[in-house]
Amino acid sequence: MLLNNRPKGISINKNALNIQINNGLQQPQQQQQQILHPLEPLKQSSRSPSPPQLKSLRQPSENDDLGQLLLKKQQQQLNIFEKSVKPTLIDLEPVAEQPVPKQKPPPLLQQQPLQTLNQGIKRERPKSLIPRLINEVEKKEEPVEDIDQPNGRDAVFMVCDVAKDIYDYMFELERSLAIKEDYLKNQKIFTSKVRHRLISWCVEINSTLKLLPETMYTTISILDRYFQNVIIEHQKQVQLIAISATLIASKYEEIYPPEIDDLTYLTQNAYTKRDVLRMEIEILEKLKFDLGKPIPLAFLRRFSKAAHCDLKMHSMAKYLMEISLPHYECAHWCPSLLAATALFITIYLIHHDNTFARWNKTLIHYTTYTRQQLMEPAATLCKILKGLPNPNPKMPELKSIYVDKLIKIGGQQKLERS
Repeated sequence: MLLNNRPKGISINKNALNIQINNGLQQPQQQQQQILHPLEPLKQSSRSPSPPQLKSLRQPSENDDLGQLLLKKQQQQLNIFEKSVKPTLIDLEPVAEQPVPKQKPPPLLQQQPLQTLNQGIKRERPKSLIPRLINEVEKKEEPVEDIDQPNGRDAVFMVCDVAKDIYDYMFELERSLAIKEDYLKNQKIFTSKVRHRLISWCVEINSTLKLLPETMYTTISILDRYFQNVIIEHQKQVQLIAISATLIASKYEEIYPPEIDDLTYLTQNAYTKRDVLRMEIEILEKLKFDLGKPIPLAFLRRFSKAAHCDLKMHSMAKYLMEISLPHYECAHWCPSLLAATALFITIYLIHHDNTFARWNKTLIHYTTYTRQQLMEPAATLCKILKGLPNPNPKMPELKSIYVDKLIKIGGQQKLERS
């Protein structure tokens, strides 16, 4: 459009003009490309075009319109160049690194040689691993042995599948039928001394009639439960109650219970058959016909199995339990507590140096008693053993039961010295 509006009479060399215009217009485009990237002038400042390069362009005249146009273009180029070279004023000289001051060596290094460095440094002594290993071993729970696993031909008769349920029920039953402590405090005739003589006489009857040990324990359990609920008014009733309780226990435990005439004969016929039958009915009514209280011997058999007792240990524990029967201070003990205490003392007598180690997690699990819980009843039973004369004139029949050629439990002097 500029070429078409030129004044008449002026001739223009188109080729030269195109070259000059193109040279003049290409330079600003290069400068604009440099401005698009802010960091480009910093990197290529040495290659940026200099002002002399612009002077090589044609110096236009101010008289023609085309010359004015070219002057404007040149002025724009100069402005663009000045803007483009301003970023080159930034000081790009590298900053001199400041020298790092050397730290002075500690006085320890200056005063002492290298050989004595370890003497001046306090180091913590490494802790021993032995206490930690011991604690870890103690924290690990000791496995409880399963004594109800079927073993041998007697597995069917040992009812291994339901043994745990049976003994759980027995533990619950002994608590519901427990004897109260000092239950004879309201009795005036039947005192603790009378009880001691009566129980000793019942043990003698059991030995004379050759009854089972279970019958003896059941008889004593029936007597204690009856005397706990009934106040005795006449001393003549004591022997009648004893033979009637023996008859009830025999019917409960024995295959062939003794005849009533044999029982009355042991009382020198002080009572008739009718008297025995009447007292039997009265005792059953007072006990509400509930004769299923567990006996200590049933618990001892299971505890001995858990402790892997031999015949000697089991017989000694039975001896200790039967020694405690006449004593009033042990009458309120649960049957399981009496069995566990007798076994605990037996282990102490046989394995004196290893008693606490043998009373392990397995025995605690099956007896439900810890070592601390057995210390007090064990001390009571040991006092009873120390007070027994040798031989015992009050219970000679009990002493003779356990004096055997192979076992010789009743004749051991350790029991009296314990």
